[in-house]
Amino acid sequence: MTPGSTQNPTLAEASQAALKVLSQNPAGFFLMIEQGDIDTANHAGKYNQMIACSADLEQAVAAVIDYVNQPDDDIGWDNTVLMVVADHATGYMRLNPGVVLGSGELPEGGDVSYGTAGHSNELVHLSITGHMAGALSACEGREYPGTQILNNTVLHSFILRAAGL
Repeated sequence: MTPGSTQNPTLAEASQAALKVLSQNPAGFFLMIEQGDIDTANHAGKYNQMIACSADLEQAVAAVIDYVNQPDDDIGWDNTVLMVVADHATGYMRLNPGVVLGSGELPEGGDVSYGTAGHSNELVHLSITGHMAGALSACEGREYPGTQILNNTVLHSFILRAAGL
Protein backbone atom coordinates (compact mmCIF):
# COMPACT_ATOMS: atom_id res chain seq x y z
CA MET A 1 0.00 0.00 0.00
CA THR A 2 1.12 3.53 -0.70
CA PRO A 3 0.10 5.98 2.04
CA GLY A 4 -1.49 9.21 0.90
CA SER A 5 0.54 11.06 3.48
CA THR A 6 3.37 10.37 5.88
CA GLN A 7 2.59 13.41 7.99
CA ASN A 8 2.95 13.31 11.74
CA PRO A 9 0.77 12.84 13.64
CA THR A 10 -1.28 10.09 12.04
CA LEU A 11 -4.99 10.66 11.53
CA ALA A 12 -5.68 8.34 14.48
CA GLU A 13 -3.30 10.30 16.73
CA ALA A 14 -4.76 13.63 15.62
CA SER A 15 -8.26 12.29 16.28
CA GLN A 16 -7.31 11.15 19.78
CA ALA A 17 -5.71 14.51 20.55
CA ALA A 18 -8.80 16.38 19.34
CA LEU A 19 -11.04 14.18 21.47
CA LYS A 20 -8.88 14.73 24.52
CA VAL A 21 -9.09 18.52 24.17
CA LEU A 22 -12.73 18.77 23.09
CA SER A 23 -14.01 16.35 25.74
CA GLN A 24 -13.07 18.90 28.39
CA ASN A 25 -16.03 21.06 27.32
CA PRO A 26 -18.90 20.31 29.74
CA ALA A 27 -21.42 21.41 27.10
CA GLY A 28 -20.29 18.66 24.71
CA PHE A 29 -18.69 18.97 21.30
CA PHE A 30 -18.84 18.13 17.61
CA LEU A 31 -15.81 16.70 15.84
CA MET A 32 -15.54 16.02 12.12
CA ILE A 33 -12.57 13.95 10.98
CA GLU A 34 -11.78 13.67 7.28
CA GLN A 35 -9.41 11.33 5.48
CA GLY A 36 -9.36 13.50 2.37
CA ASP A 37 -6.53 11.64 0.64
CA ILE A 38 -8.98 8.86 -0.35
CA ASP A 39 -10.64 11.33 -2.72
CA THR A 40 -7.29 12.53 -4.08
CA ALA A 41 -6.15 8.95 -4.72
CA ASN A 42 -9.35 8.08 -6.59
CA HIS A 43 -9.17 11.26 -8.69
CA ALA A 44 -5.68 10.13 -9.74
CA GLY A 45 -6.73 6.48 -10.28
CA LYS A 46 -4.27 5.32 -7.61
CA TYR A 47 -5.93 2.23 -6.19
CA ASN A 48 -3.06 1.19 -3.88
CA GLN A 49 -2.94 4.67 -2.36
CA MET A 50 -6.73 4.64 -1.89
CA ILE A 51 -6.47 1.34 0.01
CA ALA A 52 -3.73 2.77 2.26
CA CYS A 53 -5.86 5.85 2.92
CA SER A 54 -8.82 3.63 3.76
CA ALA A 55 -6.63 1.75 6.25
CA ASP A 56 -5.63 5.11 7.75
CA LEU A 57 -9.32 6.00 8.13
CA GLU A 58 -10.05 2.61 9.69
CA GLN A 59 -7.32 3.21 12.29
CA ALA A 60 -8.78 6.64 13.08
CA VAL A 61 -12.28 5.18 13.51
CA ALA A 62 -10.83 2.48 15.79
CA ALA A 63 -9.11 5.19 17.86
CA VAL A 64 -12.41 7.05 18.26
CA ILE A 65 -14.20 3.85 19.29
CA ASP A 66 -11.46 3.10 21.81
CA TYR A 67 -11.76 6.63 23.20
CA VAL A 68 -15.54 6.35 23.64
CA ASN A 69 -15.13 2.92 25.26
CA GLN A 70 -12.73 4.22 27.93
CA PRO A 71 -14.21 3.73 31.39
CA ASP A 72 -14.61 6.36 34.09
CA ASP A 73 -15.41 9.42 31.99
CA ASP A 74 -18.53 11.19 30.75
CA ILE A 75 -18.23 9.97 27.16
CA GLY A 76 -20.14 6.85 26.21
CA TRP A 77 -22.40 5.50 23.50
CA ASP A 78 -25.46 6.93 25.25
CA ASN A 79 -24.27 10.48 24.46
CA THR A 80 -22.07 9.94 21.39
CA VAL A 81 -22.89 9.45 17.71
CA LEU A 82 -20.24 8.08 15.37
CA MET A 83 -20.99 8.39 11.66
CA VAL A 84 -18.64 7.27 8.92
CA VAL A 85 -19.73 8.46 5.49
CA ALA A 86 -18.25 9.89 2.31
CA ASP A 87 -19.48 13.20 0.96
CA HIS A 88 -19.40 11.72 -2.56
CA ALA A 89 -17.95 8.93 -4.65
CA THR A 90 -15.03 9.47 -7.02
CA GLY A 91 -13.65 7.54 -9.96
CA TYR A 92 -16.37 4.99 -10.73
CA MET A 93 -13.87 2.23 -9.83
CA ARG A 94 -14.75 -1.27 -11.04
CA LEU A 95 -13.20 -4.71 -11.22
CA ASN A 96 -11.73 -5.44 -14.61
CA PRO A 97 -13.49 -8.14 -16.66
CA GLY A 98 -12.48 -11.65 -15.70
CA VAL A 99 -11.33 -10.76 -12.18
CA VAL A 100 -12.91 -13.10 -9.66
CA LEU A 101 -12.41 -12.60 -5.94
CA GLY A 102 -13.25 -14.76 -3.00
CA SER A 103 -15.06 -13.55 0.09
CA GLY A 104 -12.99 -10.95 1.91
CA GLU A 105 -10.33 -10.67 -0.82
CA LEU A 106 -9.18 -7.27 -2.04
CA PRO A 107 -8.24 -6.86 -5.69
CA GLU A 108 -4.70 -6.06 -6.68
CA GLY A 109 -3.97 -2.69 -8.29
CA GLY A 110 -4.11 -4.10 -11.82
CA ASP A 111 -7.49 -5.73 -11.14
CA VAL A 112 -9.38 -2.45 -11.10
CA SER A 113 -10.02 0.38 -13.50
CA TYR A 114 -11.53 3.83 -13.13
CA GLY A 115 -14.30 5.15 -15.34
CA THR A 116 -13.61 8.79 -14.61
CA ALA A 117 -11.14 11.04 -12.82
CA GLY A 118 -14.07 13.04 -11.50
CA HIS A 119 -16.87 12.60 -9.03
CA SER A 120 -19.51 10.00 -9.78
CA ASN A 121 -23.15 9.59 -8.85
CA GLU A 122 -22.62 6.25 -7.09
CA LEU A 123 -24.27 5.72 -3.73
CA VAL A 124 -22.00 5.89 -0.69
CA HIS A 125 -22.31 3.81 2.45
CA LEU A 126 -23.26 5.29 5.81
CA SER A 127 -22.20 3.54 8.98
CA ILE A 128 -23.58 4.90 12.24
CA THR A 129 -23.55 3.79 15.84
CA GLY A 130 -24.32 5.26 19.23
CA HIS A 131 -26.88 7.72 20.53
CA MET A 132 -29.93 8.02 18.26
CA ALA A 133 -28.36 5.87 15.53
CA GLY A 134 -31.67 4.11 14.96
CA ALA A 135 -33.45 7.42 14.30
CA LEU A 136 -32.10 7.58 10.75
CA SER A 137 -33.83 4.38 9.72
CA ALA A 138 -37.17 6.21 9.71
CA CYS A 139 -35.82 8.41 6.89
CA GLU A 140 -34.68 5.51 4.70
CA GLY A 141 -36.56 4.96 1.48
CA ARG A 142 -38.42 8.27 1.39
CA GLU A 143 -37.20 9.09 -2.12
CA TYR A 144 -36.84 5.45 -3.18
CA PRO A 145 -39.55 3.40 -1.45
CA GLY A 146 -38.61 -0.15 -0.55
CA THR A 147 -34.90 0.67 -0.26
CA GLN A 148 -32.56 1.69 2.54
CA ILE A 149 -31.38 4.69 0.50
CA LEU A 150 -31.17 7.84 2.58
CA ASN A 151 -30.96 11.32 1.09
CA ASN A 152 -27.78 12.89 2.46
CA THR A 153 -29.58 16.18 3.13
CA VAL A 154 -31.24 14.40 6.07
CA LEU A 155 -27.86 14.14 7.84
CA HIS A 156 -27.72 17.86 8.65
CA SER A 157 -31.02 17.85 10.54
CA PHE A 158 -30.11 14.55 12.21
CA ILE A 159 -26.81 15.96 13.50
CA LEU A 160 -28.58 19.01 14.89
CA ARG A 161 -31.21 16.82 16.55
CA ALA A 162 -28.59 14.47 18.03
CA ALA A 163 -26.77 17.50 19.43
CA GLY A 164 -29.98 18.73 21.03
CA LEU A 165 -30.16 21.84 18.83
